Amino acid sequence: MIAKLKSLDLFAGIGDSDLKVLSKDCTWQTVTAGKKLFNKGDPADYTYVVHYGSIKLVQNIRDDIETVINFFSKNSLIGAMMMTKENSVYPATAIALEDSGLVKVSRAAYVRTWMSHPELSKKIRAALTDRFLDLQRDRSLVRMPMQDKVADFLLRALESQPESFGNRISVRLTRQDIANRVGATVETIIRILSEWTKKGYISTHEHRIEILNVNALKKILHADSEQ
Repeated sequence: MIAKLKSLDLFAGIGDSDLKVLSKDCTWQTVTAGKKLFNKGDPADYTYVVHYGSIKLVQNIRDDIETVINFFSKNSLIGAMMMTKENSVYPATAIALEDSGLVKVSRAAYVRTWMSHPELSKKIRAALTDRFLDLQRDRSLVRMPMQDKVADFLLRALESQPESFGNRISVRLTRQDIANRVGATVETIIRILSEWTKKGYISTHEHRIEILNVNALKKILHADSEQ
């Protein structure tokens, strides 16, 4: 488990002796593509860190319609916001987009061990602050044109991952997943992404989107914000 923690940005720079303590109550969990990590309403007894693969958080699943709240890839924390509140439940369902492996830690160990470690707790708080700012950003985009929402989503996905990943978004994204995330029809997403592919802004391979022209997507956002 120590080796797994060492490979995650969240634990970078933490010494082996501390990692031994931090890993003591951790377990390893795998989930296959399409399967659920947890359901909305389940007791929020654990938090997770994605080691490989990707997870989506969804609500309002009915008649094959779902609203995607967020996507998580390597280094992402899942469920941490609920750890400090006793008897809390997960507010959404987590589903694996592909075969995934996660480090799992109980609420008690998270509060007692992880959050008492100065360096780790600082990184966790920073990650949770970024998550809160993302939610605020989502609200500010409600009235924006759909292409702005898609450009913003792709740029934020790129910015949230390590620079070593390059401009290829690590989360495995279908057109339907993107549509459910930004509140569009899948036909609209296909039209926008096809147009951007023809213009050389993006390319797609095996449901992985690579942003070839970051500035072009930024200009889409800036053009409408200046009007």
